[in-house]
Amino acid sequence: SSGINAEYLAAKQDPEKWMKATSISRNFGNMTFDEAKKILDVEDVDDKEALEAKVERLLQMNDKKDPKNKGCGSKYIQDKVLNAKERIEFELEQRQEKRAEG
Repeated sequence: SSGINAEYLAAKQDPEKWMKATSISRNFGNMTFDEAKKILDVEDVDDKEALEAKVERLLQMNDKKDPKNKGCGSKYIQDKVLNAKERIEFELEQRQEKRAEG
């Protein structure tokens, strides 16, 4: 929880700087890790190949320009898929940092 406290203190000291720092590096907003897993329909987030395959498939399925989709698709869903991928990657990075610390 020390990371949360440090983040809280940083936010209190300079809210604008903190908001910029967190929003620039994180496009997934307030999406939770569990939401991200549900969006991508994955359980094992450590299987990077399966994760990438799922993301690619969902992006392709929602691509209006893909002839197979006959003009159907959703930029909104594509954005959600990419945000979910980013959220999971963020979670994995956080785990790596915790392991490195200790």
